[in-house]
Amino acid sequence: MIKNKKEMIEQATNNHSTDLQPIKPVTLFILSALATLVASSVILFLLGTSSQAMALDEATRSTHTMDGSSSNDELALANYLEYGFSSQKDFETYLSIDSIKVSPTPCVLNSGEIDEALASPMEYSQLVPSGAGSSSDPLDIGNWITIGKKVWEIISANKPVANVTTNRITILPKDQPHWQDMERWKGPMAKSFEVVAKNGFGQTVIRQVYTIIFNYGGQYNGKGSFIANATIVPSVTEVSWGGFRLDADVQLGDVVNTGLASDPVPAIDLQVHWKMGSVVKHIEGREIYVVNGLGLIENFN
Repeated sequence: MIKNKKEMIEQATNNHSTDLQPIKPVTLFILSALATLVASSVILFLLGTSSQAMALDEATRSTHTMDGSSSNDELALANYLEYGFSSQKDFETYLSIDSIKVSPTPCVLNSGEIDEALASPMEYSQLVPSGAGSSSDPLDIGNWITIGKKVWEIISANKPVANVTTNRITILPKDQPHWQDMERWKGPMAKSFEVVAKNGFGQTVIRQVYTIIFNYGGQYNGKGSFIANATIVPSVTEVSWGGFRLDADVQLGDVVNTGLASDPVPAIDLQVHWKMGSVVKHIEGREIYVVNGLGLIENFN
C-alpha cells in the first residue's frame, strides 16, 4: 500500500511537471515587443510634453521683441492644438488684449515695506534745474532743483527691475540740496493703482499694481511745501502664459508751482509708460500721476 502511495505521488509530480512547459521563443519575442512598445509610448509622451513646453517657451521668447516682427509668431499660432485650443481663432482670442482698465486700489504695501523702499541709497544721476528764473529768492521756481533721473525702468520682460527703489525724485530750493536738512516733512504718502488687461474671452491676462510713494510738506525757513523721494514701485506683476509680455518705465514730466510765489507748493507729473502684448496684439499706453507738496495724488488718463 505504501509503495502504491509513493507511486501515486511520483505520478502526480510527473504530471504537474509536464504542465509547466518552457516558454517558447515566439512567446518571448511577443512579450519583449510589447514591453518595448509600452516603454516607447511612455518616452514619446514625455518627449511630447517636453516639446510642448519648449514650443510654448519659444513662442514666449518670440514675443519679447514687442515689435510684431517675430518670424515665429505665425508658427506659434499654427500650433494652437499644442496649447489645448480647438481652433486657431480661439487661440487668437485668448492671446488678444481686448480691454485695459486702470483704477485706484487699497495700498498693497505695509508701512515696513514703504519705509524699506525709501531706505535704499538714492541715485543722484542728474541735477535738473526746475526753472530759469532771474530772482534771487530761493523759493522762486527758477531757483528750485529736481534731483533724480528723467526716465527709469520699473518692469522689464514681466519682472520688476531690481534697483527700482533707488530711483526717486526730489524737488528742493537749490540753496538747500539735502532734503533731510529741511523742516516739517510729512509722510511718506503711498497710494496704489491697478492696471488690468483682459483678452477676448474676458480673462485677465496681465495685471500690474504699482504704488506711488513720496514725502511731502518740507519747508525752507518756514515756507513752502516741497517734495522728496517720489517714486513708483511695482508691487504686483502677473502675466499669463502663452507669450504675453509687459514692460513699463517712469518718465519725469514738468515741475510747476501750485501754491504762492512766497509759499510755493511744487507739483510734478510722473508718467508710467507701459507696453504689453502677445503674438497677436501689441499696445502701448501712458498713465499720468501728479503729486504735490501737500501730499495729493491725482491720476490723469
